[in-house]
Amino acid sequence: MFSFEPDPTNFALLTQNVLANAPVQSRIRLFRCGLSDADGSTLLHRKAINDSGSSIHRATERDGPVSGVPDTTIALRDARDALREIGVSEH
Repeated sequence: MFSFEPDPTNFALLTQNVLANAPVQSRIRLFRCGLSDADGSTLLHRKAINDSGSSIHRATERDGPVSGVPDTTIALRDARDALREIGVSEH
């Protein structure tokens, strides 16, 4: 299993969860980046202090409009390149 998680807080939690589950550790690879149509970076907006949700979009729609605050800059990888590098093909 491959997991791409650009949010530093969520990535730390994901890492802790994987480490806490020894039987599956060897089958999971974690990557701290988002996937996009090109390599680059973008600003991540945190939605609420008690909400793990974050987005590259300042405003999102859930049960109603949710506005985030700028939080951190994240790395983006070209999805095709990233997947090819880990052996996942388009076919």
